[in-house]
Amino acid sequence: VGRRIFTNSRERWRQQNVNGAFAELKLSKNEILRLALRYINFLDRMLTDQDLRGILQVLHHHHHYHHQRVCFPTDCLSGSPGITHDADWGL
Repeated sequence: VGRRIFTNSRERWRQQNVNGAFAELKLSKNEILRLALRYINFLDRMLTDQDLRGILQVLHHHHHYHHQRVCFPTDCLSGSPGITHDADWGL
């Protein structure tokens, strides 16, 4: 019986110690909201950056695609420049 009392009191002390440590780690509501806002702003910037990168990739691809010279066999032999204008693609 004495050992059980000692074990129970030791466990109670351990639990209080753990609870005290967690209480020190707790953030105030203001701190939680401030950190949440920082995280939301970070995610927003990430999405904006991804959107901008996607737009730039599309523009680069569009520019590269429409400014390539297409050389058909007869054009290559005659030295004509091939298709180079958006109007040739119906754009």
